[in-house]
Amino acid sequence: MPSRVSSINRSHKLEETKQSSFFYVGAVISGLVLLLVVYHNIGGNISASSSSTSSESVAEKPVDMSQIRNPFASLSGSQARKGMWPELKDSDVDTAVQVIKSQRPDLRTVVKLPEGSMVTKDYRLDRVRVYYDTSTNKVTKAPMAG
Repeated sequence: MPSRVSSINRSHKLEETKQSSFFYVGAVISGLVLLLVVYHNIGGNISASSSSTSSESVAEKPVDMSQIRNPFASLSGSQARKGMWPELKDSDVDTAVQVIKSQRPDLRTVVKLPEGSMVTKDYRLDRVRVYYDTSTNKVTKAPMAG
């Protein structure tokens, strides 16, 4: 029986080694692909930025922020989605939840959580967490989608 157990253990260790080897090979291939993409995007001339043969230097022009168009400016009504409610900070938690649900009926979840609660770190735009102080029942942070 011990020989069978040791052969199973060896087989299991061999399988783990194969899996970790595939992982490292995959990581190396991903790194090489990334390097090729970067090399291609800079035109294949890596030394172009480090040594300049021209006496002219290319200066970046400052960006005029007034010329950048807001892609959400044309949205109105139900198309414009509110994602943060700073005005609800220090308000009653139940009132805040009702306001959020009335302004964003498309939200899947609006959750009341005591301040300091453990939560997952996933980012979901269909959820709003409302943190509140259990002693005062007041919102402690501005609720936001995510």
